[in-house]
Amino acid sequence: MAEGPPRRAHREQRDSNRFTVVTFCWYSIVGDSSEAHEGLARSCDFSSTGVGIVTPRPVDPGSHIFLEVASNRGQVSAVGVVAYCREDQDSCFRVGLRLEIVPPSDLATLKKLTGER
Repeated sequence: MAEGPPRRAHREQRDSNRFTVVTFCWYSIVGDSSEAHEGLARSCDFSSTGVGIVTPRPVDPGSHIFLEVASNRGQVSAVGVVAYCREDQDSCFRVGLRLEIVPPSDLATLKKLTGER
């Protein structure tokens, strides 16, 4: 059996820097997803364009998620689309969301979470 070229490590492509923010958030899959569910997730990192969360169940890429995040810097509500979902350690799932909608009233708090001015 011939070996192919070595596999390159997964390289994330980001539009902006991310900042670690560990807190809990509420998520709910919206739209016509075949497996609608909601629950508590742990948020791990934020950027001005996305959020990384850890969920107890897998979420299909392309699904839209409504997210409410509360932290010591304030609360942010947003809708994002799932860019990826990977099984993490501890049988949880690391979900990357690309933010699509953030209410104007929450933009200042999002900037606080991401360290932007």
